[in-house]
Amino acid sequence: MSKIHAVIVDPNVPGRLALSEVTAPKPAPDEALVRVAAISLKIHLPDLQWRQKDPKLAHWYDEFSKRPSIQATRPES
Repeated sequence: MSKIHAVIVDPNVPGRLALSEVTAPKPAPDEALVRVAAISLKIHLPDLQWRQKDPKLAHWYDEFSKRPSIQATRPES
């Protein structure tokens, strides 16, 4: 089975969110698999260091962030 990095709820860490390697989900025929980009992690959980832990995700996020639709709807920091 393939593995992916995912943000999971972990009551034992500050902020209750942690980046973890998990088994890639396989949706049932009546389910949908949705990819979510967690853009606010660097603002809300700066200690998570997701860029260092998942360089592929960081690269994807950097490229995705260049899209005009994302630029036009980016929240102000």
